[in-house]
Amino acid sequence: MRIKHLELLLVLAEERSVHRAAQRLQMSQPGASKMLQELEALFEAPIFVRDASGLEPTAAGERLIDRARIMLGEVRLMKADVDEVAFGVSGRVRVGIAAVAATTLLSTVIRNMREEAPRVTVELQEGSITWLIEALLSGVVDCVLARLSEHTSAPKLARESLYDERVATVARVGHPIFATPVASTQELTEAEWILPARGAPMRESINRFFAAHRLPMPQPVVESVSVMANLSLIQSSNLLCFFPQPVAEEFDRLSALKIVRTEMNLIMPPVGLVTRSEAPLALATQLFIRLTKEAVAEGERWSLIQP
Repeated sequence: MRIKHLELLLVLAEERSVHRAAQRLQMSQPGASKMLQELEALFEAPIFVRDASGLEPTAAGERLIDRARIMLGEVRLMKADVDEVAFGVSGRVRVGIAAVAATTLLSTVIRNMREEAPRVTVELQEGSITWLIEALLSGVVDCVLARLSEHTSAPKLARESLYDERVATVARVGHPIFATPVASTQELTEAEWILPARGAPMRESINRFFAAHRLPMPQPVVESVSVMANLSLIQSSNLLCFFPQPVAEEFDRLSALKIVRTEMNLIMPPVGLVTRSEAPLALATQLFIRLTKEAVAEGERWSLIQP
């Protein structure tokens, strides 16, 4: 069995098509089919079955795919170890991020990465917590920086709390809600909103707040977790939105939007780092995690979680 066999397993699991997998691996379709047959002969078990939607892993196939992902991770670590001896820490760390202090904490971490390991590239991918965890489990990202919730408590995940973070209500500069110093609860319930998608940790906290105060839940005009998309929508409308406090303060300082004073006190899940519990971490990923923890410990914007 060669490394190419392991790569084929993972690509087939993603593409569910021998034709598309062969294209991605830059090989012929008959060659890919032959390699799959070799694997099934080696393990004496079918790895995929075909249904209406394409190839579907069998129970044995799921086990093999998980093992292949771990083995390829070990191969990447071996290569990183050799490169470290020859050139120092190098490579790429792929970080999945939710809308949590992306403009503040990450800028500090990446600046420190450049100083300590200039040969490392940091790749950032933003998305919903559901997508981020799927990307982590499938090996698309190496770690996730997000609010910890039930989505991050799967058995195959390891997570570590970093800090608590408040949430601010924001609106465009000149929004009618600034006619009074503090927005009333009635104004907030009657306003039009951008809210996180259903199932997002922030959305769950918002729902709990309105339910606890027996208030009608605002009906969102838009559901989005994209900071930049939300910023553009806020600036061109009377929509309100919740932003992480550090992000809101930064945009407020730049006059890109304005923080709305309210009497709301949302209790949010802590922000933390999530990795795969069974997968070895590359040196570049270990460095990113260490520098993230150091940035939190040294920063003044984050309230540290006490062990």
